[in-house]
Amino acid sequence: MSDITTARRLAVGIALAAIAATGHAATWVDVSNVRWLVASGQASHAIAVYAIDPSSGALAPLQRYAVGKNPNWIEIVDLP
Repeated sequence: MSDITTARRLAVGIALAAIAATGHAATWVDVSNVRWLVASGQASHAIAVYAIDPSSGALAPLQRYAVGKNPNWIEIVDLP
């Protein structure tokens, strides 16, 4: 595993813990290819989108969206 991948895993792991503390739940898959982190929050009634810096794994908040009461999962679908 490269140092960049390790740094990204650590940064995303820390971010997930920080996001969880705000009432959001976040999930990601294969951090070597991830460009965004999307978190939903039952307590905040919103989802938040973060860009992941490809070299450091640092998160930059992009947008927050109100989605109604108690969102508890996110599904991302590839459209044809």
